[in-house]
Amino acid sequence: MAEQRLTARALVEEAGPEALTTRSLADRLGIKAPSLYKHFSDKAAVELIAQHLAALADAYRARAVWAFAHGMVILEIHGRFPGGVGLGEAWETGVRAFAP
Repeated sequence: MAEQRLTARALVEEAGPEALTTRSLADRLGIKAPSLYKHFSDKAAVELIAQHLAALADAYRARAVWAFAHGMVILEIHGRFPGGVGLGEAWETGVRAFAP
């Protein structure tokens, strides 16, 4: 079951929580979707794992956005931004990276 969890987590990290479906997880594991039920008691268990991973991804994204913003402000306050780099453009690029 550890392999299935790691694979599910990788799917969420790569493509977002909406990408984690029974079929996508089975495809990534190289098995047919019904075979997942050999590892999980029922569809509800698979969906529960997907929900937990989605919540984890959302919580991590919120913390990552905060860390990005905090780092940018600290660099700006202390005049540590490299010359020639547009501060506004750097902010816009960073914020777009977190867009769903």
